[in-house]
Amino acid sequence: MTHHSAPESDHDDAKDREYCIVSFPILSHSLQNIKELSDRILGAVDGKYKYDGVVITSKRAVQAWVEACKTVAGIMQKRPVLDPPCERIWAEVPFYVVGPATAKSLSSSPLAPMLQPSEIVGATDTGTGEALARIMAQRFAEKPTQTQRLLYLVGNRHSLTLQETLTELKAPVELDELCVYSTEKDAKFESHCRMLAQELPRQIPTPGTRSPVTLKHRGLALTGLDTDDPARVAKLLEKKTESLGEPVNLLSPTGQAPSWIVFFSPSGGDHALPELRTRGWVPQPDEGASSGKPMPKIACIGPTTSEWVRERLGCAPDAVAQRPTPASLREAIVCAEYGV
Repeated sequence: MTHHSAPESDHDDAKDREYCIVSFPILSHSLQNIKELSDRILGAVDGKYKYDGVVITSKRAVQAWVEACKTVAGIMQKRPVLDPPCERIWAEVPFYVVGPATAKSLSSSPLAPMLQPSEIVGATDTGTGEALARIMAQRFAEKPTQTQRLLYLVGNRHSLTLQETLTELKAPVELDELCVYSTEKDAKFESHCRMLAQELPRQIPTPGTRSPVTLKHRGLALTGLDTDDPARVAKLLEKKTESLGEPVNLLSPTGQAPSWIVFFSPSGGDHALPELRTRGWVPQPDEGASSGKPMPKIACIGPTTSEWVRERLGCAPDAVAQRPTPASLREAIVCAEYGV
């Protein structure tokens, strides 16, 4: 959730805006099938399985990989010394990831050298499953007659975009899909929303500033930080931003709704919608942007979530990050506030 503090006067050295962020989870996650994943990792070392790469699209899948690798490392330490090619098989296959956050989580994980990826593909070049699929298809086109068998680590509510795009592009790939985590609604989401509504301060615009939120300039709130580091997002948004014009009132005049709601994933949004609609913070079904009611602005971490907003809320989001990073999200929100 966000609000700002206006400068004391127009003669201050810089007209600064401060964002106050309140974040809480929509979803909770739990790892599963770690033993089966450990068996596959170990099986590849023993020659039982053959993989040409691993596909990881979220930080939760990274966590599952790390947990399984701990088990595998413990088992391998008790074994006789293996031939180097067998021992380092997982360190030599590429790992295909979505977004820089997933790549950083994987590269910084404390893994045994024989299980530490040496090649991570995607990272800053991909923010969606579709973008990663196109990069993969381009790489695989260099060996069109050789089918690439990839271990694909997913959650119980994963998108089918990556598989569908690979199929559409006729990529020579076989995905061995394994569900390694489950996602469920956080039991405290409704109570968090209730406490937020009670605690939001009343913020009256200073003279000469933009009027409170209207249909044209709706407000937004941070919810369900499901893909990026919440601390980094909050730190960047709280950072003072030099004003390009008038300071903006980021709270509704009633003090009962946040100014912005940030969606980080379609799955999180689906779980949040009933409560957000009950509170009048997002449009009702089939209402879209035609109700004339002032509402929080909506921001999205990327194009996939943006498309979900259009389909489920019947309106376009006010801000969409160009890349799935805290800095890009902050830039999109600031530009939307100033009409840049």
